[in-house]
Amino acid sequence: MKKNGLFLFLFLFFIISIPSSSVSGAQRDLLTADDVYKRVVELHLMELDENGQVNVLCNYKQLGVRESLFNKFSEKIEAINFLVELGIATVDEQFEVTIASQEEIINIIYNNDQKEREGRK
Repeated sequence: MKKNGLFLFLFLFFIISIPSSSVSGAQRDLLTADDVYKRVVELHLMELDENGQVNVLCNYKQLGVRESLFNKFSEKIEAINFLVELGIATVDEQFEVTIASQEEIINIIYNNDQKEREGRK
């Protein structure tokens, strides 16, 4: 169980690299999924649903970015929403993502696993 938690923790911090800095007002080229995330936040083109998950209110054409870049951004949003669903991350009203500590992640995964096992009985 701890091995799964550690893997998830590493996945969160080294693979996803969710932006957590404030949005810059400067115009610049959008080169990464993080850039698209910041721009979408800046333009108020995201909303939070009742479950705390992120809904994107635009497409790549509206943003004027490559479809492949928007797809990477969409994958990032899906990953964030998955973590929110698991209870491992939260998104605030400014779309700052907060991820639980390694210890909290392990406990969350353990508790979710216990609930799943009880549901099978």
